[in-house]
Amino acid sequence: MACRAQGQSLGTKGVGQDFSKYHHFLEPSSQEPLRLCLVPISQSRSRNCQPFLPITVTSSDITGEKPAFLHTEQSLGLPQGNTGTEQPPGTMTMLVSATQPRLPLPSLLLPLLLGLTGVTGEQELQVTQRETSVSVAAGEAVTLPCDISSPQPVGPTQWFKGNGPDRQLVYSFKGGLDRVHLFPRVTNATDPTIRGNTDYSIHIRNITPADAGTYFCVKFRKGSPEDVEFKSGPGTQLTVSGVTGEQELQVTQGKKSVSVVAGEAVTLPCVVSSLQPVGPVQWFKGNGPDRQLVYSFKGGLDRVRLFPRVTNVTDDTKRNNLDYSIHIRNITPAEAGTYFCVKFRKGSPEDVEVKSGPGTQVTVSDPEQSTLCVLLGGLPLGLKVLLVVVVSAIYVYMKQRA
Repeated sequence: MACRAQGQSLGTKGVGQDFSKYHHFLEPSSQEPLRLCLVPISQSRSRNCQPFLPITVTSSDITGEKPAFLHTEQSLGLPQGNTGTEQPPGTMTMLVSATQPRLPLPSLLLPLLLGLTGVTGEQELQVTQRETSVSVAAGEAVTLPCDISSPQPVGPTQWFKGNGPDRQLVYSFKGGLDRVHLFPRVTNATDPTIRGNTDYSIHIRNITPADAGTYFCVKFRKGSPEDVEFKSGPGTQLTVSGVTGEQELQVTQGKKSVSVVAGEAVTLPCVVSSLQPVGPVQWFKGNGPDRQLVYSFKGGLDRVRLFPRVTNVTDDTKRNNLDYSIHIRNITPAEAGTYFCVKFRKGSPEDVEVKSGPGTQVTVSDPEQSTLCVLLGGLPLGLKVLLVVVVSAIYVYMKQRA
């Protein structure tokens, strides 16, 4: 009776009936037709159990043409799971109780739909990027939104800059990655481990002009050995407004040359015309790869220890400060040379040079020579000429005696 009750619940309830008492599974094969089987979990093998017979559904049933099914009396006496005829490719077989004269087509398709819900979910998956374009200033941060409508198919979501074979991986939600190390400036906007999460937006810090481009949010299907791309969002165009500011930036060094006596101090002026792009100003002696760092306005440095004889003339932490002049104490002859004030753009892992000033030539004179020049400078012109004649005469006399 238990087996008979199960057969009745399958064949007479129609759409919405309970199939929890049955195992349903697909049997795909390249050599055989696709078979959808419903087998009672507690199927009895006793003599009183009604046999379960196959019904074949052809492709015409699914496309809405005239239904085709076998009356159960046509199948009586056949071995279980075999109709006795060769099935054409594309047919599906379902086992039902022999006590049912015929099974309505909707109840045949319902188990099939139940078994293929994952495929339907994949076809309906949507990757939504709400922002078609975003503009941000260099050095600031930007959030790129992305929503995935379904967790199916199973697999990670990844962000790329550009598309095609040369696209650049920006961020990956794939498990097991050291994201902090791989994507130091990018973080997920929400917690992707929360159950039911569909938000795969990302947050990028310290934007640079090189980050400008189109960003795509892409859903993958988990595979082996590699995941397979399933669907991509339409893309978000990122524009970095700091590029214009860089083209207009001016670095002005107010003095082309400065002369100073050894042991004294000298001030080297420098003014930048804009705060953009975000990044520090640094002073160098010389240029090229062998240039020597003299002073840096970069935050977080122990300037007193690194540059003990150099200080900033103004407070560089003051809002909208544009003055990056420096003051060098106790200057020595070895420090003679050309000094450059250079503006950098903040970057990762290193800042990038944007523009340099024209340079200031520093000349350092010896203190004794300077004293003689001061004395000579205070004499009248006639005495200067007389002194030169006397010195020349002494020089000639000494040379003749030698």
